[in-house]
Parts: sequence; structure tokens; C-alpha cells
Amino acid sequence: GNMISTQAIAQVAGRLNIRPVEELPQDHTLTRSFYLLTHLRGSYNYDDVLVEQQGTPGTESVSNVIIGENDWVSAWAGRTVRSGSEDHEMALRAGVNMLMYALTGDYKSDQMQIDNTLNRLSR
Repeated sequence: GNMISTQAIAQVAGRLNIRPVEELPQDHTLTRSFYLLTHLRGSYNYDDVLVEQQGTPGTESVSNVIIGENDWVSAWAGRTVRSGSEDHEMALRAGVNMLMYALTGDYKSDQMQIDNTLNRLSR
């Protein structure tokens, strides 16, 4: 994509009170919080999306920032993609996933750990 280098973003993010940023892992909850997506499309479909690195296991590891050049807001508003088009639909789906992720955090990953959680509770 046309993303500013990950290193430059990491340098700026290093000044903030957040974990270091990394490229969005393929199995990140953000890509499956509601819709199952392979890309977070917007006005553009660049693969370069950065999020905070996952925290240590057993701690809340929701990313506080999502960085990308896909211009999601313009696509959601229908300014850069035709309203009702497939591109608009995919941008809206990316937005729904972002919203669900912001509201519910990493619950999808937590669900995968349900057996371990139930086992600990039964002790």
C-alpha cells in the first residue's frame, strides 16, 4: 500500500502512552468481530493496517488505536465510493467490525478460551 513506513508510525506511536504498533495480524479479532473479513476496506483497499501489539496473555489486549490509509470515514459517508455499491458495503462492514471491537473488545478470543475458563471456575 501507500502507508507511511511502519517504522515511522512506530516512532510517532512510541511517544504516546500505548503499546508498540504492529501490522494487523490475519487472525486479529478486528477482522472477525462481526463479519468475517480478510481486509478492512474503505475508499482504498490497502493491506497496511496497524494496531497495538497484543498484551501479555491473560490481560486485556484490545488495541486502543487502528491506523490505516483506507479513508474509512469518506467511504462510510458514500463520498468516495458509490452508496449501495459492493465497495460501500465492504467499507460499512469494516466499520461495523471496528464498532463491535470497540464495544466488546476481544470477546471472540475469550470465547475460544471458554473451556479453560470453565475449568478454572469449577475448581
